Amino acid sequence: MPPLSPRSPFLARTAQTFLIVGSLLLHRLLLVYGYYPWHVIAKVSYGSETYFQLSLLYVLFAGSVGAIFFGFFYSPISFWIQLILCFVPLEFSNPFLRFPSLSPLDYIVFISVLAGLARFRWGGLRDEYQNAFGVFALVFWIAFLIYSLLVPLGLGGSARGSLRWIGFLWCYGLARYVARYDEDFPIRLGRLICALGFGVALLGLLQYIRRPHYVSLEGLFGQHNIFTAYLSLCIPAMAAPILFRAPALNKLRSFCLAFTSVVFLLAYGRGAWLGLAGGWLVVLYFQKSALLGRNRPRLLALTALGYLILGVIVVRQPAGRGLLSDSNRLAYLKVGKRVFYSHPWHGLGPGNYDSQIHSYLSENDLKSFVLDRRGRPTGSWVHLHNLYLQMLITHGLVGATLWFGGLMCCVYLAVKGFRRADPNRFPMNSYFMISILAFLIHNMVDIVSVNSFDMFFGVLLGTVAATVRPCSVVA
Repeated sequence: MPPLSPRSPFLARTAQTFLIVGSLLLHRLLLVYGYYPWHVIAKVSYGSETYFQLSLLYVLFAGSVGAIFFGFFYSPISFWIQLILCFVPLEFSNPFLRFPSLSPLDYIVFISVLAGLARFRWGGLRDEYQNAFGVFALVFWIAFLIYSLLVPLGLGGSARGSLRWIGFLWCYGLARYVARYDEDFPIRLGRLICALGFGVALLGLLQYIRRPHYVSLEGLFGQHNIFTAYLSLCIPAMAAPILFRAPALNKLRSFCLAFTSVVFLLAYGRGAWLGLAGGWLVVLYFQKSALLGRNRPRLLALTALGYLILGVIVVRQPAGRGLLSDSNRLAYLKVGKRVFYSHPWHGLGPGNYDSQIHSYLSENDLKSFVLDRRGRPTGSWVHLHNLYLQMLITHGLVGATLWFGGLMCCVYLAVKGFRRADPNRFPMNSYFMISILAFLIHNMVDIVSVNSFDMFFGVLLGTVAATVRPCSVVA
């Protein structure tokens, strides 16, 4: 395997610069010119200027891709992970020129895979991922991906949504590889998550000041529930006192935690509240002394009381829904039940939900069923608001079992690392485990693997799982 970073510091810094500039340029091209080139192509007969514009866009796109590849090939591998996490809050999806409708992060991760193949070589990459996952997890994931490719051949649809889990697997393997050889990586990762969480919370508060209602807290995600889901992944790392040893920086971290927590409560994301509370309770049960210490229970109690008071105020705002309302979740379960009974083994098939789900809705459900300009469901029926149910009706028992088996093998390694690793040597494991559990619990009442949160989740899983060997999964 190659070293974690190039031997030349100058080359590493140069590669990081190329990687940042190329990624920002690609993001800008996809954001600003996502739809415009199609109008250029339609009006190409009006003069040579349109040819020049189109050629320039292709040159800029190729230049950004080349810069990103060079940056990945020569920059430290830990920097790959940090860059990917920085682009998660900037996620969106636009078509560009004749390229697929992919987000900048999809392109960046795909280029990083190509750079990884060139840098690790196929044999080294295969061996490293076999060590990272174990045989059982690899079998489950490979079988799931092959199944997702074959089913659309008979049922129609597209395997694109399933293939996006490759990004999760890639980030999981990278994080595990880095964390295994660099014990300082979890601390640096926690600091980055702390900064990103505070930045997203600050943007959300500005949106709330402009329009004082919880639905305005969206960040760049476009939905307040995704906004709260992102903060639920960041808040545990912000609570780690080990992030900074300098008293001034530690006070700043405490301020960021308090500020982000207040914004998190203002967003009124009950699924994220449930996930984060569940994660904290589980981890506190197993590692109470490591998280609380001797002097922190009183502070924790006062903080919880303050958050409870603020939570009551938030719930009492005009929201159009009560704290315990099901938000139509029972209707989604009933529809999922109808689909499963109709197609128990293979489901609707990958990519067929949008075109077939209306056939399983009741008359009352159809009243809220709306299609966008591209003929896709929007609003409440964009999905069934439960990741596990969605995978079941999409892939059936066969595909969902393969997916769930692969995911649980990765989660098992993370849980094993959390339970067996020394908290003094790996202090961030407990805090990352809270975020992992928050993600898994929140997905029971919503789907938060969108906006590339699955890659964020993969980084956390791989970092915690790096403290154990996967061979115990194989045995």
